[in-house]
Amino acid sequence: QRLMSARPDPRDSTSWEKYIDYGKEKIVVQRGELPNVIKSLKTTLAPKSSKFVVITDENVWKLWGAKIDGYLSAERLDFIVHQLRPGEETKTRATKEKIEDFMIEQRCGRDTCLLAIGGGVVGDIGGFVAATYMRGIPFIQIPTTLPAMVDSSIGGKTGVDTPSGKNLIGAFHHPSLVCIDPDFLTTLDARQYFNGFAEIIKTAAIRDCGLFQLLESNAMALAAREDSTLLEEVILRTAANKAYVVSIDNTEQGVRSTLNFGHTIGHAIEALTFPNLLHGECVAIGMVLETKLSNFMGHLESSSTVGRLLRLLQAYQLPVSVPPFLDFRQLLEKMSVDKKNAGSRIRSTIICAVGRTLESPVPVPSDLLQLVIQPSLVIVPQPQPLHGKIVVPGSKSLSNRVLTLAALGAGSCEIQGLLHADDTQHMLDALEQLGITMRWDSSGQTLLIRGSQGALREPTKALYLGNAGTASRFLTSVCALLPRGTSAVLTGSSRLKERPIKDLTDALQSNGVQIDFLEKANCFPLRVHGGGLSGGRICLEAEVSSQFVSSILLSAPYAREPVTLILDGKVVSQPFIDMTLRIMEPFGIQGEFTGGAYCVPRGAYRNPENYIVEADASSASYPLAIAAITGGEVEVLNVGSQSLQGDSRFALDVLQRMGCAVLQTDTTTKVQGPPLGHLKAIDVDMEHLTDTFMTAAVLMAVASGTSRITGIANQRLKECNRIAAMVCELTKLGIHATELSDGLEIRGCGGKLESLKGFSSNEEVVIECYKDHRIAMSFAVLGAVVQGICISDKECVDKTYPEFWVAMRDQLGLTVRPPAVESTQSPSCGQFDSNVTIVLVGMRGSGKSMMGKALAHATERVFVDMDHEFESQHGKISEFVSRYGWPEFRKVEYDMLFARLQTLKTGGVVSTGGGVVETKDTVDRLKFGPWLVLQLVRPLPEISHSLALDNSRVSLGEPVEATWARRASLYKRASHFEFALPSHIDWNVAERSLASFAKRLLSGSPTPAPWTFFLCLTLPNISRGIDPTAFQDVDAVELRVDLLESHDPDFVRFQIGALRQLTRLPIIFTVRTTDEGGNFSFDVPRVAELLDVARREACEYIDFQAAWLSHTTLFSCVKAANCTAIVSIHDFDSIPTEQHTIDLLRRAEQIAGKFAKAILKVVLHARSTAEATAVLSGKEKFASECSRPAICIAAGEKGKITRLLNSWFTPTTHPTLAVAAPGQLSATIIRDLRGELGI
Repeated sequence: QRLMSARPDPRDSTSWEKYIDYGKEKIVVQRGELPNVIKSLKTTLAPKSSKFVVITDENVWKLWGAKIDGYLSAERLDFIVHQLRPGEETKTRATKEKIEDFMIEQRCGRDTCLLAIGGGVVGDIGGFVAATYMRGIPFIQIPTTLPAMVDSSIGGKTGVDTPSGKNLIGAFHHPSLVCIDPDFLTTLDARQYFNGFAEIIKTAAIRDCGLFQLLESNAMALAAREDSTLLEEVILRTAANKAYVVSIDNTEQGVRSTLNFGHTIGHAIEALTFPNLLHGECVAIGMVLETKLSNFMGHLESSSTVGRLLRLLQAYQLPVSVPPFLDFRQLLEKMSVDKKNAGSRIRSTIICAVGRTLESPVPVPSDLLQLVIQPSLVIVPQPQPLHGKIVVPGSKSLSNRVLTLAALGAGSCEIQGLLHADDTQHMLDALEQLGITMRWDSSGQTLLIRGSQGALREPTKALYLGNAGTASRFLTSVCALLPRGTSAVLTGSSRLKERPIKDLTDALQSNGVQIDFLEKANCFPLRVHGGGLSGGRICLEAEVSSQFVSSILLSAPYAREPVTLILDGKVVSQPFIDMTLRIMEPFGIQGEFTGGAYCVPRGAYRNPENYIVEADASSASYPLAIAAITGGEVEVLNVGSQSLQGDSRFALDVLQRMGCAVLQTDTTTKVQGPPLGHLKAIDVDMEHLTDTFMTAAVLMAVASGTSRITGIANQRLKECNRIAAMVCELTKLGIHATELSDGLEIRGCGGKLESLKGFSSNEEVVIECYKDHRIAMSFAVLGAVVQGICISDKECVDKTYPEFWVAMRDQLGLTVRPPAVESTQSPSCGQFDSNVTIVLVGMRGSGKSMMGKALAHATERVFVDMDHEFESQHGKISEFVSRYGWPEFRKVEYDMLFARLQTLKTGGVVSTGGGVVETKDTVDRLKFGPWLVLQLVRPLPEISHSLALDNSRVSLGEPVEATWARRASLYKRASHFEFALPSHIDWNVAERSLASFAKRLLSGSPTPAPWTFFLCLTLPNISRGIDPTAFQDVDAVELRVDLLESHDPDFVRFQIGALRQLTRLPIIFTVRTTDEGGNFSFDVPRVAELLDVARREACEYIDFQAAWLSHTTLFSCVKAANCTAIVSIHDFDSIPTEQHTIDLLRRAEQIAGKFAKAILKVVLHARSTAEATAVLSGKEKFASECSRPAICIAAGEKGKITRLLNSWFTPTTHPTLAVAAPGQLSATIIRDLRGELGI
């Protein structure tokens, strides 16, 4: 299909006027324009109209009603107002009918003009009424939200939603005028504001490259609403682009359909997530996926477009991935009824480059949609050698070093070849927060960065760095250069918080830098205080990471004295340190290694005019390895012997030794692999090639003989424990792999692929990626010859190589397909048959045998210990393993387990061996079989102690911690729930507690009765004991996780375990954030981790704060738990009134409807008896329209009466506990008072 042809249109404009007129409708964009428009109603805009109907919503009228009323009254206009309830759910045929009935009752004739003042819902439904009332009356759009200003108000589309989909019934009816007054945005909350930028970015992506660049270069200013003139220009350009398209294709028969970019998938997501996600948020996700779809279909001219779009959407706080609880089949069903479809074929707008698309939507195969949408994919082995030439993306290591240098330097620098990936995006975002200005050129290939000369700005918010180890470590030193008296907080994902930083922070602190650790000592998040480095002699432990060394070297020129950096211990990854010094040279600083130390003079970086980042040598290892493993020939065109990177030696030091022919020039590397099965086993020290050890490991898996990789001990501290992860995932495939102290040993299959799991079972073997890009790409290499390899997280390659899958397919011929579709819904409490067999999994020494036997007795089931059964048939496990090896033991263990489960489908308790989960098929069959699988979890030190006292078990040859690191995720995948056994446990109590826990799982979540109470625990550590009388007179107990002394998920897990030993009462799991009166600083990943603990521990109730609604990760965590959700709203600032109480309860009810079981909870603060009475009155009126159980109380001394009269789950305290909220009473006092009052 032809590309959209060039026409005179808004994209050609260099200056902008406030008026837009393309014939169909007139648009004005001007601050303070609303009064002028109202003045013009009778003279020019609607001279034939004698009556005006204002359609708006309650929120808009509350904020702007007085002003609008004043403007209309001042002109002596005859007007009436009809307010709608805010929200998409109002956009229905029933609402339209009510408006029409209202207008008929008010005797509105054809001389009526309708004013739609509000967001997209008001404009759509108001316009539809205007289109059909009296066969059409004039109307004026006055949008009040950013999405409406730049999109829905323009173009004459009107309509309502139906249960089958959005906007399926409507009409084209153009307004006489669209009045865009940006003053309305001053009262728009942040989420709605950013919601509108999705439509702005959409317009820029499909039509206006200049606008896209403007948005990239000014993201911080626009996000902060700092520049009103700039915001007006952005709105005007976006509106003008849409108006122009509408003018040349009014009824969406051609080019106008391109405005639906992101909507094919976005509308489906919106239909399934409403009201959790807003329209723009869904379109943002849709744009990312449809851009990737274009890339897979071969229409995208540059894969970097995906990265640019991702970066831009994230800069405006928009989501970019499908919520994890959505099922592909559900999305496909919704997409099949999209109005853009042609018959039964789903169609999508196809983007070709920033600013250009195909002119019309094209049909998209459902399997390709599935491949793009689902998180995983399957590699299809190739029957022939793979050949090709390929260019790999820029180096992550070099990109982050160059960005650091250019940001600190003087002058401007054009950087080409920069890696477009997650890690560099985190660095770019952080540098912008530190005051560095930058902009991309029109192609998105060159970044112009203006250096700060070392003068950084204090960031206004925490620097979130994901799991970017390089960026986080470099910036820790950089932030020390902030002015004295300022500081910066650095934080990231849960994995980043586990990665070591101590050696670096110790060195910085010894050099005068003040660093505060905000959670755990020596870990992120941390606060770095400005003031600079003292300089002089700095000692640094260098055994863990070379990034610590590079971090100090990069910032050293700005110290007050020349730096002499002395490294203690064995230095790891020396080539990366050498690389840092070599990169500093073109920026004007000459560091050197002399006298056993690194010496860096004082000075300032001088930015070169341009710098070209060389290609990533680690990324080059994957296509070269594909040649090696398939016997093909592959040439990487932009990595050769002159590379600064140590990993450029991979082809010569590893592949050549394994039997490949290697030809390397200064700038290229070519590899010819031997025939399949002829790779040789080698022993290799990869200390200087650490990032490519995983690529080598997968080749060794199919080599002849046993290979060993050493010198990589620090890889246990990367994105994950990479050594343990490789051993675990290779073992799943039937490859014998073991950990060494500083590496791993692999016994290759010698090309006998039929002996591996994928071939023998003809099933998909799911490779866990651990959010580690290198694991995904390494196993893609193995998938080129091994059947059934399924990569669990295909998107994790975005960290360094976003275009990996498309590049491997198009350049080398590697084939991928979507995996088999499985439901993402977890089994919930009460979904199991009451007599289901219960399977116990967990580490050795976790108590499976003893606890299982007691559980079987308590629940009248048959008990089976699989280790005992094995030994009764095959002798001692230790002797069997010694004779036949672990792989054979695992095979026999697997066969015996499922043979036994087949004979015991119901009525049993089965205790399994600790390593049963190391067989992949076992994990899947347990999780999806007709059994209830429970994981027993016990603190590792106690397990170690127990095992030390037991000499009867066969040794695993590694510490308990290493075994746990390998198995933890497998236990989680294999089991439905877990039961935590805290330290110093009373086993008799634990046995009874487990029996009670299991019975509750089989019976389902409880439903609270009227006049019930729950106890609010406000203790920092449950393990220290609770007065047993605290549990008397209450019906449940609330664990205030935010008040615990630690928020570490493991600590919380064992706190729940300790609580279950003290009481059988249902548990309410609450993480109250600071903005709702709690003690937890809101952070989505951290809250999600804790909610997942609640789900796994099967807490009966989970408190879901209504403010979390926009965060689909949190919603999906609670929804997946299938417990009873307590939808809570805490509003301590507003004055409690009857109507406000009703409004809050209605809002909570809207959210509660998304959960299978839910209770409402609204807490206000009463400062007078009258306010408390208003709360009671509001709750009573709400109860007449909704029967759902609702907790509705007012905090404070004046609000005690609301607690006394609250009927459902009243929160209470106990004399031995601190009160959780002012005015809280004990259950005993409330019962006594109710008795006295006859309640």
